[in-house]
Amino acid sequence: EKKVLGILDGAFFNQKGITRVYLLNGLISIGNEAFSGCSALTKIEIPETVTHIGKYAFRDCYDLEELTLNEGLLSIGERAFEDCVALTEVFIPESVTVIEASAFAGCDNLVIKTTIPQEEWPAGWADGWQGNATVEFVEPEEEEEIDPEEDGKKNGRE
Repeated sequence: EKKVLGILDGAFFNQKGITRVYLLNGLISIGNEAFSGCSALTKIEIPETVTHIGKYAFRDCYDLEELTLNEGLLSIGERAFEDCVALTEVFIPESVTVIEASAFAGCDNLVIKTTIPQEEWPAGWADGWQGNATVEFVEPEEEEEIDPEEDGKKNGRE
């Protein structure tokens, strides 16, 4: 019945045996160095209820290959994903207004994708947050409008 609302600073610091973490909806914050040094961690999905990822939260998670940041995330702390060298792609959702310095430092093979053109990046995106990663603008996906008559035909209602 109780829900975890936040992961404390350093909660899983240097736990090298952790390979996967399942974060549930309702979680709001991931503290500073919460998973720092969890070098065997391979996959993490940040739920849409998380609004803040702390400083150094996932630093030195060398095996982290899959990172999903969902809409609803507001801020990514300084060096949050530093030296996550196995990361090759991550999408920054439009809700993110703060990316602190060196958030992705040392992720040299990383392609960071966003639907926000560089000239519209929020003022809270610090200089140098991407390290040596490449940042690509991607066109936002347009929601397809559904004609109720056509939808009924497709679903066998006529």
